[in-house]
Amino acid sequence: MPTKNDDLLPSVPTRNEIITALERRTQELREKARPKKDLVAVVEGIVETAFGKIVSTHITPNPKYGGQSRSYSTGHSLSYELKIFSEKTQIVKTLNFHGWPFIQSGDFIRASILRAETVKKEEGYQGLCKNNFQIYYFDRLFKETETAFKLEKLDPSGKVLITYLDEDIKLD
Repeated sequence: MPTKNDDLLPSVPTRNEIITALERRTQELREKARPKKDLVAVVEGIVETAFGKIVSTHITPNPKYGGQSRSYSTGHSLSYELKIFSEKTQIVKTLNFHGWPFIQSGDFIRASILRAETVKKEEGYQGLCKNNFQIYYFDRLFKETETAFKLEKLDPSGKVLITYLDEDIKLD
């Protein structure tokens, strides 16, 4: 027979109630999410400054704690930072690009950006153990600094002179 104290204790959800709630939230995410290709935004502007960086990359295959470990050079990482002026999209002031495009101050460019917020969700439950991940993409507002996956250098009439792609960003 329940006592007065039982009314004060919160009810504990059952395993099935927890799984049902998680499945409902996952379904809501699926319904609101959009494909990455639908979240591509374009920014056009004039490059005010261009700054390139080269960073050496290394790998340490068997790190030893408390001792010396051999490290091997794996090459270099190239990145570019462009300060831009855009009349249409005044929020974006800096574009980062992974690569080394031949773009300099005064160039007119068009940048494609994946303007997406990502949510990584565990799916597929066995007991309550996570065994599968799904990533969902949602639209977001522009940020002051964005990362472009595609840069196009344009002539004064808007014709594309050259295109640079960051192959690490896949839209499918």
